[in-house]
Amino acid sequence: MEWKDSVPTIFGCPLWLGKIKRRVAKKYINRWSIGYLLRARGKLIATLDIGDLINDCSGFNGTIIEIDPMYRRVAGGDVLVDVDLTTSNTGCSLTSCGVTEEQPREVVESNHLSFLENWFFGEPGKVWFGGLDNPEHKDKIDRAKRKLDILKSGGHITDERGRILKEFQ
Repeated sequence: MEWKDSVPTIFGCPLWLGKIKRRVAKKYINRWSIGYLLRARGKLIATLDIGDLINDCSGFNGTIIEIDPMYRRVAGGDVLVDVDLTTSNTGCSLTSCGVTEEQPREVVESNHLSFLENWFFGEPGKVWFGGLDNPEHKDKIDRAKRKLDILKSGGHITDERGRILKEFQ
């Protein structure tokens, strides 16, 4: 079936349901600033399914466990407004999180090293945690220091597919 003859899908979820005209559905999709869902059709991220790996908002690759489409009632039909993804790491929203295709181990670890250096142990982290010597957040800070040391020494905190190892979760 050609795209014009069928309702486009993302993650296997139709972009609209019911008796709604294509132009009306597109109008609302664009009004809600999710027009990229239409443009994502054909890209790898739009065709993924349960069991596939994505780089979720944790910054690590995770396996998709659940896909939950969210629709809004419009003009006798329903228009997709968001897709919630549950991964092995966390839960993500397609419209407000940085969900991308699976990333190589080197990219995932490089991004996490940059996050630790520039945010966690930088000024924003000091403000967020009330100082890096705050006993209330000691476990998180110690775990982050351990990951930082390992990454700086050339070690790995992820497996070869970019999934965080159990001892670093």
